[in-house]
Amino acid sequence: MVGSVTGAVVENLSLPPVFMRAVTMRGVPVGSRELFEDMARAVGRHRVTPVADRVFSGLASVGDALTTLANGSHFGKLVTELPE
Repeated sequence: MVGSVTGAVVENLSLPPVFMRAVTMRGVPVGSRELFEDMARAVGRHRVTPVADRVFSGLASVGDALTTLANGSHFGKLVTELPE
């Protein structure tokens, strides 16, 4: 995935190597810093909590988490808990 803040420009990007490697790119627009700050204030004010679809335990479960992510079968966040 490729994310950028509103107005970001990628210069000197050579597309042939991207095409030759059959890379898949997904754009993830994230908006401006001002919008992020507004959202952060609203989350704090209204005590919004993220939805965790599934919690994976330990490094051994990272493959399962990535498979679930790739399948798109989740709703909300995928969490991997690591031991301290």
